[in-house]
Amino acid sequence: MNSSALHTSHNSAIEIGEAAKLFDIGRNTLFRELRNAGILQADNVPYKRYMKYFTVIELPVSIRHQCEIRPVTHINQQGIEYISKRLGLCKQLTLPDFTTPGGIQ
Repeated sequence: MNSSALHTSHNSAIEIGEAAKLFDIGRNTLFRELRNAGILQADNVPYKRYMKYFTVIELPVSIRHQCEIRPVTHINQQGIEYISKRLGLCKQLTLPDFTTPGGIQ
């Protein structure tokens, strides 16, 4: 599954990078803003009180020829709406269809 695909098997959530595109900001910028707002921890995993907006999936990644398990944070539709308001990113959003595969174009 490519990074622009909808992750329907994981609580209908999309990767943070795809959410950042909705706000016309970069992935790293969105992660930084979420950490600064106290929503994400230093490892980009949400604090427990914000977990209803996110899904964290542990995936194997190759780092320096070694396989490590790392958390990958995804955000659901409710989370996109929440951070839009919380971070003042309230531009006119066209939210993806979280119910069908390929909701992000």
